[in-house]
Amino acid sequence: MSAEIPAPVIAGVDGSAESLTAARYAAWEADRRQLPLHLVHGLVYPPAYGYAIPPSGEFLRAVAEDAKGLLRGVEDTLRKEYPALEIDRRVIVGSPGGVLVDESKSASLVVLGTRGRGGFARLLTGSVSSQVATHAYGPVVVVRAQPDDGEPVPGSGPVTVGVDGSSGTAAVVAFAAGEAALRKVPLRLVHVWRTAWDSVFPLMVEPTIDDTALREAAGRIMAEAVAGLPRAYPDLVIEQRIVGGVSPAYDLMREAAGSSLLVVGSHGHGAVTSTLLGSVSHAVLHHARQSVVLVRVHESP
Repeated sequence: MSAEIPAPVIAGVDGSAESLTAARYAAWEADRRQLPLHLVHGLVYPPAYGYAIPPSGEFLRAVAEDAKGLLRGVEDTLRKEYPALEIDRRVIVGSPGGVLVDESKSASLVVLGTRGRGGFARLLTGSVSSQVATHAYGPVVVVRAQPDDGEPVPGSGPVTVGVDGSSGTAAVVAFAAGEAALRKVPLRLVHVWRTAWDSVFPLMVEPTIDDTALREAAGRIMAEAVAGLPRAYPDLVIEQRIVGGVSPAYDLMREAAGSSLLVVGSHGHGAVTSTLLGSVSHAVLHHARQSVVLVRVHESP
């Protein structure tokens, strides 16, 4: 019987400074998880119809060699910090988003930068991030570099996780707890419940409906999310925050202030399952100030 091949950590690399930051983050994850790191570049050849004379084979080979040289350079940089890390370089012909989605089938984690060059441009609001976050087969990390705070990768703030009470919450919390334990930082669980009076009478200044039942339900959701964590991670500092608010996404991001990582499920209550990316996770991906992890969850029917 052959030994099981460990699922690698994948870093999308395109030559931008942001993708190098993502590669450093991915190397940190791979090293601490004792997993191989795959540096992946989606290579898009220039379209022949854009030229008076189609690109020659020599030109196309040169483009491919440039991409290979790019990955060699990134590997050389990472080797200085992680000399023993197993690193594989992969230049794959195809769109960056499609290539990374396909590679995610056998990955433990896919890591991307917030912005990039070429196919990775405008990552947080562009098609590549949406494609990978929506269709990847496993967790996706979008690393937001914050050079102003001088924090090294991956940062020292707590790991915050959104708790919504859906059937996928346990998987999301488990991922976040593992990350917090790995980083030796606190785990902050946040549940945002929407007040009944705001839902029914959004223009009223004072609440007129008893929301005791909603508060109690919120407490039960948090208790279920926390159950088992102290036993699994006895040294982990656990913070619990239950807040009432207008917008779960906005309030979650507010409560995540100071965190180094924000973890959410790929969809939750009220999401259209076929899109795989709910309203909260979509808003967090595009607007959170820290790095974001989207964990693929599968809701019970």
